[in-house]
Amino acid sequence: MTGIPLSIPGSARLIGVMADPVAQVRTPQLLSEAFAEASVEALCLPMHVPAENLGAALDAARSIRNISGFVLTIPHKEQGVAFCDAVSERVTLSGSVNAVRVQPDGSLLGETFDGRGFVGGLKQAGYAIADKRVLLVGAGGAAASIAAELLTEGISELHLLNRTPERAERLAARLTPAFPDRRIGLAGAEAAPVDLVVNATSVGLRADDPMPLTADRLTGADMVAEALVPPQQTALGRATQEAGIAYLDGRAMLQGQLGLLRDFFSV
Repeated sequence: MTGIPLSIPGSARLIGVMADPVAQVRTPQLLSEAFAEASVEALCLPMHVPAENLGAALDAARSIRNISGFVLTIPHKEQGVAFCDAVSERVTLSGSVNAVRVQPDGSLLGETFDGRGFVGGLKQAGYAIADKRVLLVGAGGAAASIAAELLTEGISELHLLNRTPERAERLAARLTPAFPDRRIGLAGAEAAPVDLVVNATSVGLRADDPMPLTADRLTGADMVAEALVPPQQTALGRATQEAGIAYLDGRAMLQGQLGLLRDFFSV
């Protein structure tokens, strides 16, 4: 085995990435590199935290003076909101948190960068978001943050597709009061015309995962984007390529978040 070649001073700030499982996450390396490039003395570390231990793990950080906070990923983004002492307006709107900062007084401040990272990746690719019709697959924490940000950016329609329709209904009910002039609701049984298709589920992380939606729902789309960073090309990515549709995987979203996360934890 090869060790990790690091020189870690005792004065370094620590940021954890909490997930279950955690072996697949790329954030620790990329965020540590972002800190180094900005000459910030901080290190990001993976932390395997089961859902039932999330509250205890976050609470323990209040008394560890050199921990700046945590990045939360699957399955902690929705559950983590309840353990924060204060949250941003974006967290309140989406019901999802993916970054928790330990304040000087030991309180926990929750923020979400999933949506902004996703939108940033689309913009970096030159994709115009305003007035687009969007099919969003998924209704979990990342999906909620992405949905809220896309609506803030001016999409005209949001169609939600989820294995559990009740969860998609709850997300639609959360978002509709904030955007009463938009069409927000569950995707119908028949494919409706859309411009942008978003996969915000974990379907695609395993090599044998199927598509998270049927191929007919891609018809007419000019962009397909995924929130996950798979170790191999996903079935959705292959189908998109075969159909000649522009495609972004989750690396665009992750890159879009790195600077935001670095600045959030560097305060």
